[in-house]
Amino acid sequence: MNIYLIDGNSYVYRAFYAVKGLTTSKGLPTNAIFGFTNMLLKIIKDKKPDGLIVSFDTPEPTERHMLFQDYKANRPETPDELIRQLPYIRKIVSAFNIRTVEMPGYEADDIIGTIAKKVASSRDTVYIVTADKDMLQLVSDHILIFDPAKDRVLDAAYVREKFGVGPERVTEFMALTGDSADNIPGIKGIGEKTARELLTSFDSLDDLLNHPEKIKKERLRQMVSANVEAARLSLKLATINTDVPLELEEKDLSMQEPDSLSLLTVFRELEFTSFMRLLPASTPSCCRHETVSSAEALQQIISSVQGEVAFDVETTGRNPFGDTLVGIAVCSKKELAHYIPLGHALLLDEAGQQMPLQQAVGILGPAMHDSSIAKIGHNLKFDIQVLGQVGMEVNGMLYDTMIAAYLLNPNKANHSLDEVSFEYLSRRKRPFSDLLKKKSTFAEVPLDEATAYAAEDAVLAYELKDLLFAKLREQGLEQVYFDIEMPLIRVLADIEKAGIKIDAAKLLRLSKKLAGEIDGIQKRIFFLAGEEFNINSPKQLSAVLFHTLGLKPSKKTKTGFSTNVDVLEELASQHEMPKEVLQYRTLTKLKNTYLDVLPAIAEPATGRIHTSFNQTITATGRLSSSEPNLQNIPIRGEWGRHIREAFIADEGNLILSADYSQIELRILAHISQDSGLLEAFTQGLDIHTRTASEIYGVALDRVTQEMRRVAKTVNFGVIYGISAFGLSETLDIDTKEADRFIKQYFEGHPGVREYIETTIADARERGHVCTLLGRRRPIPELRSQNRTVRQQGERFAVNTPIQGTAADIIKIAMINLWERFRRDSLRARMILQVHDELLVELPAAELDTVSAIVREEMEGAISLSVPVRVEIGSGKNWAEAH
Repeated sequence: MNIYLIDGNSYVYRAFYAVKGLTTSKGLPTNAIFGFTNMLLKIIKDKKPDGLIVSFDTPEPTERHMLFQDYKANRPETPDELIRQLPYIRKIVSAFNIRTVEMPGYEADDIIGTIAKKVASSRDTVYIVTADKDMLQLVSDHILIFDPAKDRVLDAAYVREKFGVGPERVTEFMALTGDSADNIPGIKGIGEKTARELLTSFDSLDDLLNHPEKIKKERLRQMVSANVEAARLSLKLATINTDVPLELEEKDLSMQEPDSLSLLTVFRELEFTSFMRLLPASTPSCCRHETVSSAEALQQIISSVQGEVAFDVETTGRNPFGDTLVGIAVCSKKELAHYIPLGHALLLDEAGQQMPLQQAVGILGPAMHDSSIAKIGHNLKFDIQVLGQVGMEVNGMLYDTMIAAYLLNPNKANHSLDEVSFEYLSRRKRPFSDLLKKKSTFAEVPLDEATAYAAEDAVLAYELKDLLFAKLREQGLEQVYFDIEMPLIRVLADIEKAGIKIDAAKLLRLSKKLAGEIDGIQKRIFFLAGEEFNINSPKQLSAVLFHTLGLKPSKKTKTGFSTNVDVLEELASQHEMPKEVLQYRTLTKLKNTYLDVLPAIAEPATGRIHTSFNQTITATGRLSSSEPNLQNIPIRGEWGRHIREAFIADEGNLILSADYSQIELRILAHISQDSGLLEAFTQGLDIHTRTASEIYGVALDRVTQEMRRVAKTVNFGVIYGISAFGLSETLDIDTKEADRFIKQYFEGHPGVREYIETTIADARERGHVCTLLGRRRPIPELRSQNRTVRQQGERFAVNTPIQGTAADIIKIAMINLWERFRRDSLRARMILQVHDELLVELPAAELDTVSAIVREEMEGAISLSVPVRVEIGSGKNWAEAH
């Protein structure tokens, strides 16, 4: 038998300091729990022990404390972050059904030593799992030390190599050298090398201490003679007691089946999703699913729907406007779902199992259109768009479980149905990749498998709806969910469907022109370097910069000296080439990301680009754009302007750009109630000019454009928690001057300083911050023991209420505009959102009407202590409008 004895305290501390920055969304530190659990799982999985015991120290003093009052007295107080984790570690050990052994008055070392001596035999090998070197005294033929961090076993040969003596003399070695970890004194001045020499020269420690006169070196002889009692005391302190009066039977050692439910409960609380996936999957409760192939059966199912229905669409791909609808699953009862196949590539003898699309639309359409029936789904925007393509309009209250899960934990990266159903229902879905296998699309999946898969999606959404909504209500998130995120689904669905037209020919001409400019920059770089090389290779670029040119590096990575943007900007003061490389990278990215890509992905028939807007990506609530990302097109610069000129309106139409003016600073004025900001915005003053006047100490009419530029950076930097160093880097000024600017700013805006300090303190206490409309963001970083992570958390805490409120405001404006355009029967339609800016395409004849509506709805989306202002422009393309 292989028995593993785990030194609990040793590994808890080791995990605490080895794993950094782990916390739950509520701010509970979990680094020690995670590291300890990971070690436990590794042993269970890889070593498959026959027996396993964990031993912990108890708070009561031991015999060693009686012998030596200062035993372990040098140890700092146990960090509060670790104390909070200890109960969870015990819960996890208990849930694994692993025996915990501890006894007041004895250390875990003594208990482990006692068990090891009793159990070890010719048929049983004991592995002591510890990071403490004093345990090496227990090593024998059948007692070994296991280090899971390095996955190695330490035996007697290791002990002899490390100490120069066998395991039986480790305590003598420690009696001479002492042990700083436990505050064992030893003999001051004797290190490991000297201890080796002494023990090699004497048969035992007693022999050495009884006959110090035999020591040849006088100074060493004096040290030993003067510290005989200290050495004898140290020997007692270092010796592990292997005679602890334990009542332990062999059955107590044997491995038991873990309590999966208890483990699941604690892992879920700790947000250990990766560990949850290692547990046995539970059986889904939605075992019943049926394929619907007749109009009569479908009509009967739809007629029975009362109040709400969950649905899920299956398609041939992820493009809602270009891919084909394959089937629809519906669920209105907890334990039953139905799948309507519409576009499967069935065999001839299966053809009768599939419904004609228009027949299904005729039956399903009225239910989808019915506003009295709530619609439940996971990623409803996609489903609504797909159904819209076949003539089904989805009305009624929406419950999107993906967005609900996101609002509950916006810091989490993955809110897929697989992830959410596992987290909240402990149910594992069949992986989509496993379903497809070698098939190219869902249409080729066998009907029975397709039915089971799609039906499960609908049932999971149905079951998640009430569970997640209860949690939303607990956290006060109903307003954000029902008044902002749910109505926004239809708005975004329409914006994506509308798309934005591009002038593909212009982009291709720009690409050709830019290629020539990039080629010229490349030649200049080669000339400055004195050789040709791959500019896109960080390794080759690093070699040229730091070896060929001999520039002085400031930052090194594992693979060499860094060549990132910050480093190149710093190096630009030493040589001309880094500046050229930065320009090369900027232009190459524009060419590869936009000029070459956009014409290729535009719809051939319309020339329009259809981006996707994501509601569940950013932690602040901002929308993000993907496939392609149209929110990152440069605003400034010649090439940014040229690219925006290629985003055009249809013939007879115009593009209207409506951009919130300094919305984040206005929100800061409202939240902080800073008198200076309130006065500036209320009186319509230029906020950047006013700040420049304050930090430079000059009259308003003496502020230059350069002063205003600096002040603008300070104004926005404060929102993002910029430091004096960060400001100095951004403005390329001295750190002292940057620090002076920041201090001057806060002297003129004490309300802002108070907002920052109060917000950070409240966030640290509550574990989260909120926007004005109630959106929450957990800030676990504030409770980290890592100073850098903590400072990052402070920046999140200050910025999120501002940026998140700005995101909420423009979302409300988008919802109101969408409803207004429809209500007033206008042909105007929103086509793009870029954070604080909205683009609307409209007939030229509607310009005055729509401009007034846009201003009214955007400026009236929220009431602040200062006026909300919108800047509106129009033109035949985006560049003209902005």
